[in-house]
Amino acid sequence: MLNLYEFATDHTMTVGARIVLDYLAVKFAVSSNRKRQVGPFRRRKEHSDLDDLYDIHGHPHTGFWQMYAGPSAPDGTPYPGFPNEWAIEGLIVGTSTYRPPAAAYVLAMTTYPAVQHRFFQGPRPTAPHGEETDPGVETYFKSRSFLLTAGGMFLNSGSSSDSDVELFTGTNGTAIAQATTLMPTRADVLFHELIRFDPWPDSRNAVNTAVEHGFACGVNLRIPDKWLQLTLTPAQGPWYFMNFNTDMPDYGKLGFYVAAYRTSSGAGTMDNLGLIYATEATTDFTEWTRKILERNTFPDPLAVEGQYVFVAPNDESFTFRFFTEIKYRPYITPFTVDHTQTTLDVFTGLPLVQGPYLRSDMHTGYLEISYPDCDAPLRLDFRNPIHAKRTGTPACASWYQNLTRAYLQRALKLFHDSNYRAAHALTMENVDHFRRARLDDHTISSDALRAGAGQWHATAQAAHPHDIPVQLAAAHNAWPIYQFLATEDNPTEQQRADLAATIADLSGYLAFGSPTATDAAAATALSRDLFAQLPGDHRLDIAGSWTGESQYHHEVSFHPNCPDPAAEQLSQRNAAAQALAILAPMAEALPDPAFTDADLERMATTLVRLIGLTWGATEVSAADRAGALARTVYANLHDHDHRIDIAEIWYALALRHHETSFVAGCPDVDGERRRQRAAAAASASILIPMAQHLPDPSLSNDDLARIASIFDRLLVVLTFGAPVPPDADALENERIAETAATLRDQIRALMPT
Repeated sequence: MLNLYEFATDHTMTVGARIVLDYLAVKFAVSSNRKRQVGPFRRRKEHSDLDDLYDIHGHPHTGFWQMYAGPSAPDGTPYPGFPNEWAIEGLIVGTSTYRPPAAAYVLAMTTYPAVQHRFFQGPRPTAPHGEETDPGVETYFKSRSFLLTAGGMFLNSGSSSDSDVELFTGTNGTAIAQATTLMPTRADVLFHELIRFDPWPDSRNAVNTAVEHGFACGVNLRIPDKWLQLTLTPAQGPWYFMNFNTDMPDYGKLGFYVAAYRTSSGAGTMDNLGLIYATEATTDFTEWTRKILERNTFPDPLAVEGQYVFVAPNDESFTFRFFTEIKYRPYITPFTVDHTQTTLDVFTGLPLVQGPYLRSDMHTGYLEISYPDCDAPLRLDFRNPIHAKRTGTPACASWYQNLTRAYLQRALKLFHDSNYRAAHALTMENVDHFRRARLDDHTISSDALRAGAGQWHATAQAAHPHDIPVQLAAAHNAWPIYQFLATEDNPTEQQRADLAATIADLSGYLAFGSPTATDAAAATALSRDLFAQLPGDHRLDIAGSWTGESQYHHEVSFHPNCPDPAAEQLSQRNAAAQALAILAPMAEALPDPAFTDADLERMATTLVRLIGLTWGATEVSAADRAGALARTVYANLHDHDHRIDIAEIWYALALRHHETSFVAGCPDVDGERRRQRAAAAASASILIPMAQHLPDPSLSNDDLARIASIFDRLLVVLTFGAPVPPDADALENERIAETAATLRDQIRALMPT
């Protein structure tokens, strides 16, 4: 079925396989306890009633669920590691893309008020020349603290050889009756430690179907001495009242009560006849015991042919017998789903499955699945096998939110243990699972996924710049989530705007300290796509994104492990050119009332950054243009004095000419250095008059610090590469440099230490 689900090329075949897998998963969930099952059927007789409830020869779904959900301790907490004996089953389902529906996980791994599910398989196909096949009956009553399982009956294989008793003992095609068992949830026990009814008279003729809503009866009731001793229960009988909610050595409180009545049978090879009633320990044990004794009087011994009524403390009554001549006749009068007794005479009138969380429309091929607190059903419709359908609600909204948070918590735990690769794999699985869930229900909210991305993003921010490995790893966990939210989540306009800005910010954490800018460039490209989809003018945002991408390529080119620095620097200049192409017409059209002062500040700042991002070019025309445009923008800004900003522009151009003179292939080294000195002089010519008129109340301490810093940086570029002997320009620049140095020192003397 897993192969059909994964590899069938026919969609209908895939859906059909998934329906079968869903049914089997949910069936195991309602019939197991902490992934342990003492089911009524085994393919091989020697694998029946295995003492180790996790034995490798038990139900294969026990192994499957070790992988789906992991082994768990009696208190429900996960066990570390994986049981080696189930490695094959783990590999089978672990490498498959199939996952059980939400209901299966909830029903298998959580506790909830008691429910009963009864299965009647109906007639099975008959082999050629074979016997008419026997349908099976299974009953499971699952409560928070225990699981009560009926042991079933013999079922033939449908082959004619079953009539040969000698051959029967060697066939694997039949099913045999097993014990009816009471399995405690919060205790690791062996089969021989279970309260149970052993099969009688033998595996072929025994019928152990007498289970009904916490009540069971039958032949050969076994109550292990250990439970009588641990619950301080007198051993003489016939009544036994066991308080499993007392603090027992090695077990603690198991959370339930059991009443049992057992007498000799007075007939043949039967050891005894008996009944048990189990319920959650929600009332006073003494009062619970008193009510049972007041309401129930049974003979000693019980009679095989007798019919009796047991009245529970909650006033439910169970009419039961120990023998019927028809194996499909109930030993206990069954209840309906709403706990009223029915007039059902034989099990053969039952549907495939009857219960609150897994139910069928008789044997038509239609089933519904639900789980506690989620009544909207998942519908499995196999009525037309050629057009099988899986519809309805695979899970309620809270399931997806909780699952997404669980993925995140586990990934963060791995991350904080420095297992970055495993954490990232879990994040990818989280996104993929949510993506597949959306195919079933497009209304599922992505809020939890969005919050998870934000948590990874915040982790990257907190780690930057002091812990680059953590910063990069956290950013790479946020990135695939943001990609999904931006491209597959159909975000609202506000969400799209938030994502555009957020992804643009994340790109820096994807790049810083990385040997490649691939993911950072992809993030900036995605942010630009999002900005382009928004109403209004977002040219500044898009230009800023291109500028950021240019910066990342520039920084990555200097990483010691960068595979191709020249290619990164070319990408740097290309991205800068894209930004400049957007900003140039905006700056040239000024003044423009559509732009606020804040817009102009962004525009000017971005243009100044672009001057340096032409790094590596053999000529400086793009930098010169960016500088001229930045000066134009500042000339249109009247919010305050921008002379220091313009001086910074001239210094940036001086540095750009200086660096270009060292680039291999520069066509005019002397010319670049001459332009370097001229730009430096232009910067100084703005700042020197300002510094000579200090103190100036219009200049803040930050302004003074900027002026002193620019003077400091100008000292080299004012004179570097001057001709020898110096010409008039060189001599003038030397004088400017001396003035700049003097004024720098004076400014620093004025500033508070």
